Amino acid sequence: MNKFTALMSVYANDSALFLEEALESVRNQTLLPNQLVIIQDGEVSYKITEIISKFSEKVSFKVDVIVLQENHGLGFSLSKGVIASSNEVIIRLDADDISVNNRFEKLTSYFKKIPKLR
Repeated sequence: MNKFTALMSVYANDSALFLEEALESVRNQTLLPNQLVIIQDGEVSYKITEIISKFSEKVSFKVDVIVLQENHGLGFSLSKGVIASSNEVIIRLDADDISVNNRFEKLTSYFKKIPKLR
């Protein structure tokens, strides 16, 4: 299991500061995703858009941003993200998740040990 997607949804009430920290924690993982899908659930601040754009330029993996014109809620947004994922394994993130640097490595290792989770 070398390939996986990290999935995140952002919306207007998310903190730009926390989002930036969350994205940096993705970039500093010991095991990187080959895809990050970010669902923009409705209109967000310019600062959030800018953070996502700058982050996309700094990483070697693919960042797909899907913009929903209206806010539809987390469940709807995540379902769009699952459809956009190019991998069978998806690791879900919140826009304020500051992850320890081996989070993805530990999760994928656990998935390998328990085939029913795949």
